[in-house]
Parts: sequence; structure tokens; C-alpha cells
Amino acid sequence: MITQGDGSFQKAIDNGLCPRCEAAVDYHEEIVTCNVCDLTMAGAGIQKQEDPDQFGLPLKGEQHGTEENE
Repeated sequence: MITQGDGSFQKAIDNGLCPRCEAAVDYHEEIVTCNVCDLTMAGAGIQKQEDPDQFGLPLKGEQHGTEENE
């Protein structure tokens, strides 16, 4: 069951930190484990903030740069 929270867990993840102990975590792996408190969670795609090292890929059904003019 998911309940409304204050967003602090996601904010820590977006800042590259462990939401439990606030140690630095690399979220580029599929599964990540905090080296300090051993919290294990999904990694790749968990951050809402866009990674500046990745290209903005179109969402399913969306076509970037392919506008058709009739």
C-alpha cells in the first residue's frame, strides 16, 4: 500500500543520496546497495531528476523531431 508522504525519500534519491542515512549512492546500476547502511533498492530509473549525461529519449508513442508538414 502506498500512502502520501513528505517527499523526503524521493528528494534524497534525486540528490544521489541514500534516503535512510544520506550517504552518497550511485543510482546508475539496476540494483543499488548503500555502502553505509546496506539499504538495497532499484537503481536505474528511480531518480525523477534528468541525468545530464543521458539523452532525452521520446516516450512511447512520442516522436521527437519528426513533425510532418502536410
